[in-house]
Amino acid sequence: MRLRPLRGPGADRSFRAMSKAASKPLIGLPACNKHIDGMPYHAVQDKYLRAVVEAAGGLPLVIPAFGGESEPARLIEMLDGL
Repeated sequence: MRLRPLRGPGADRSFRAMSKAASKPLIGLPACNKHIDGMPYHAVQDKYLRAVVEAAGGLPLVIPAFGGESEPARLIEMLDGL
């Protein structure tokens, strides 16, 4: 994938925001399967997301509950924590 430089108003601000985010650890949070009003959802409780952001200073990434279909080992290799 080839990245294009950001242009236009706010481009410098967007770059700074991405750089700041890139310095934070990426922490995976496994989702649970829930059915709400008959529809399937992948969910993580708010307290776990907040703990990653507020206590660990990280970026939370919700991992869908697909089991082996989503290649969990490959995904975990990309994370800084779980």
